[in-house]
Amino acid sequence: MSDILNTPDQPTRTLFGHPIREETTASFFPQKMSIEEFCENILNNKDAFVDNMKSIFPNEKRFVEEWFETFGAWNEIEEN
Repeated sequence: MSDILNTPDQPTRTLFGHPIREETTASFFPQKMSIEEFCENILNNKDAFVDNMKSIFPNEKRFVEEWFETFGAWNEIEEN
């Protein structure tokens, strides 16, 4: 494990109860962010997420919680 996840001031970080990906999430987002920064990041990734999901799951419909979980997992592995 890298030093990013092992600093004394950094709590154990998880996504949906599982450790985050060190090479993506921790590398791209090593520090806490404000709600404004979070929303900017989410909105900046919207088009890439939509394009990716349409290519993988054309015309698929899901409940909002399913899309939210998919987006969270996708955003963790998507290199920004």
